[in-house]
Amino acid sequence: MQIETLDKRCTGCGACAAACPISCITMTPDKDGFLFPQVSDSCLGCDRCTDACPVIGFRKKAAERPTAYVAYNKCRDERETSSSGGIFVLIAKKIISEGGAVYGAAVCENMEVRHVRACTNEDIKRLQGSKYVQSIVSREIYESVKKDLENGKKVLFSGTPCQIAAVSRAVGQREGFFTASFICHGVPSPKIWADYVADREEKAGARMTSASFRDKSAGWERISMKTGYDNGTFHAATLDKDLYLRAFLRNLCLRESCYECIFKGDGAYIGTDILLSDWWSAADGVLPEKLDGRGVSALYTLTEKGSALWDAVSGDCVWAATEFGRASGNNSSYFSSAHRPLARDGFMCECTPATFEESIKKYARTPLKARMRASFIRLAKKLKIYQLLKKLCAK
Repeated sequence: MQIETLDKRCTGCGACAAACPISCITMTPDKDGFLFPQVSDSCLGCDRCTDACPVIGFRKKAAERPTAYVAYNKCRDERETSSSGGIFVLIAKKIISEGGAVYGAAVCENMEVRHVRACTNEDIKRLQGSKYVQSIVSREIYESVKKDLENGKKVLFSGTPCQIAAVSRAVGQREGFFTASFICHGVPSPKIWADYVADREEKAGARMTSASFRDKSAGWERISMKTGYDNGTFHAATLDKDLYLRAFLRNLCLRESCYECIFKGDGAYIGTDILLSDWWSAADGVLPEKLDGRGVSALYTLTEKGSALWDAVSGDCVWAATEFGRASGNNSSYFSSAHRPLARDGFMCECTPATFEESIKKYARTPLKARMRASFIRLAKKLKIYQLLKKLCAK
C-alpha cells in the first residue's frame, strides 16, 4: 500500500486511519514518538486511505501572493493570552457566535497535545496560543467535523498546514467550513515533550498541570516557556534557558517530513483560508505600536472565505494593510523547510527522561553570539533604553 511506503514523507495527520471503512489502520508512535500508520491484515485494499492522503494527493495550486495585513486585537486580555496579536481568538469567537464549532490543539490530560472541539468562548481559551508539539488529530475529530457540517453548523478548523490539507481533503468543498493555519517552523516530537515534562516534574517535585509555550511575562519578543504544577508553583524560562525550546528551535526534535515539507511557498497551503504568524519584520512605519511588547500578528488571506472572515473581525483590531514581502520578511518558514542538523539523530537516540538535561546541553549549546546578545538585551532593559534602541535600529 502506498501509505506504508511514504516513510519520511508521512506527516502523521491521521487522514488515512480516519478514512478506513473497517478501522484497520492505527496511528502508532515510532521510536522518536511520531505517529505513523500501521495497517492490519484485515485490509480490504479499497485505497480510501491513499485517496485521503494529502501527501500522495499533493498538487501545488497556481496562486498569487496572498493579501497581507499587520494587526492586533483591541482587547488587551485576549492579546496577552495569545502567542502574538490575538487574531485567532476573534475568528474563533465569530464562528461560535453563529452557533458553530471550532477545532484546534489543546494541552490535555497528562500534558498530551490533542485536537479538541470547542463550542463556547470559554472552550476557546484552551485553543489559544502556540503548542510546540505535534498535535494528535484522531479519527473521532475527523468524524466530528463532518457531523457538525452535515448538521448545518459552521466549522473553523485550525492546525498546521499539513493538518489543514488533510482535513480539507476529507471534508471537501463545504460552504460553512473555514480553516486557519500558521507559518510553521516544524512539529517537535511528543516523546521529547514527554521527556521534558518528566524532567520538569522531577525538579518541581510535583505534577505538571499547565504549559504556555509563548508566555509574555518577559515580553512578546522574548519567547518563553511557563509551566504550572499541582503544588501551586510555576516555572518560567526564556528560549535561551528553557531546555525544550532550545531543542525545538535548533531543529533537533522535528518530524522527518518537516525537514522537506511540501506545504511551503505560494500555492502550497492547500485548503488554508487564513494564515497567521508573528510580525517580526523590522519594516518601520507599519503599526509602530508593535514595540509595546504585547504582540502583533501578520495575517494573510488566501481565499475569498479567508477575506470574508477577516472582514468580519477586523473592526475589533488595530490593523494596516501591508506588502507581502514586508509581512513575511523575517519569516523564511513561509517558503522553506527547517534545516536538518547533523546532530539530530544523536540527540533523538540519546535523549531520555533520565538524560534530558544532559542531552540538551550536549547537542543544543547556545552559541556565544546568542549569549552575548541576550546579555545585552537584559542590560538595555535594566537601563530602560531597550525600546529606544529598537526604534533607532528600525530607522
